[in-house]
Amino acid sequence: MVAFLETLGLAREVSAPDGGFAVLGAASGGIGVHHVSADNAAGETHLVLEVASADDLAGLEGIVVWDEAWGKQAGITDPLGGGIWLDEVQTDLYGYVEHHGTPRDGLVVDAIRFSTDFAADQAFFARFGLLPAGHCDEYWTPLQASRESGTLALHRNTGEAVTRPAPDNPVGDHSLCILGFETSEPLAQVCERLVAAGHPATLVEGPRRAVHVADPDGQEIQIHELS
Repeated sequence: MVAFLETLGLAREVSAPDGGFAVLGAASGGIGVHHVSADNAAGETHLVLEVASADDLAGLEGIVVWDEAWGKQAGITDPLGGGIWLDEVQTDLYGYVEHHGTPRDGLVVDAIRFSTDFAADQAFFARFGLLPAGHCDEYWTPLQASRESGTLALHRNTGEAVTRPAPDNPVGDHSLCILGFETSEPLAQVCERLVAAGHPATLVEGPRRAVHVADPDGQEIQIHELS
């Protein structure tokens, strides 16, 4: 999965020596890759927000803060009952490896949330500075904290699962999303690079041209032209 994301154009920032964990950054937004647990062999994507300090969130309504081995962790239950973690920017690298790669310009990570209530979600995420950015309608509303952040895109729900039971999550079930990307790179070039690396990809023409490709966990990912 890490190699696949690097082929797309993300760059490793931090990784564990045993290969079980890595954080990769794009030009905007990032992805954390964690080895799957025994009860989820297929892999899935959880929605996580990144903050400078978990302690700064203590006392805010609905925020839970707890200790982890590497520092503080915070979380909150979202309007759909999902437990969203708020990860601190990792500054203590003891036991980890720091990397200094450079992601491709113009590559944006989209976390796509299948929302059943756009109004409730917009109000909830506005608390964290995520506001509508770009074209919005009843089917698709992109939210961003800044031009440097990734995009949290609200997508009309047509029956997709939005949470998964997680007994060990202090703030509720895991909040699910799927990965997507936007890029300023020519889509044909992206498609050719993925195919050359052994990832069958297809450039699909239409109102929104996109590269369709399955990640190593078998999840379909779409890469769109940056609007």
